[in-house]
Amino acid sequence: ALADVVGSTALIERLDAEVWIGIMNRAFNQISQAIYRYEGMINQLLGDGLLAIFGVPAHEDDAERAVRAALELQALVKAYAVILSQDPGIDFKMRVAVNTGDAIVSAVGPDQHVEYTAIGDVVNLTARLQSEAAPGTVLIGESTYRLARHVIDVAPKGAVTVRGRQQPENIYEVVGI
Repeated sequence: ALADVVGSTALIERLDAEVWIGIMNRAFNQISQAIYRYEGMINQLLGDGLLAIFGVPAHEDDAERAVRAALELQALVKAYAVILSQDPGIDFKMRVAVNTGDAIVSAVGPDQHVEYTAIGDVVNLTARLQSEAAPGTVLIGESTYRLARHVIDVAPKGAVTVRGRQQPENIYEVVGI
């Protein structure tokens, strides 16, 4: 699952750096609750977003867990945004995408700076889906839909051409459990 703040560049430009860091730290603290509740793990904090991984260790319903976490994450962000909106001009929203597939979690980098990260086509596709998501929504790919369709309600968004891929990808907006 990938989550990213909408319009963060404009917010960073307008706000003091310490204020922005405080906003993001509070957001990450809340968001992490949803991820950990469904036994996911935060793989990377990306400044104004994060990459969460489900399936380490594997569960039969990891796709469902990831979607539930993403929906809860969006609910937490909406509640947090109400608090932040007391400061005029802060419209805090996130785009979220969930996709399912194989990835390798491995150490990468030179000896002086090693990080553990997820690598694989599924991560790249999730990033592309996340950029297609409307603010405040959760988009999922076809593989997640097939695994979780028995417990989620979706609005099909059709097939989109994803940069770097030959075949279009069917995407769905999750509207509820």
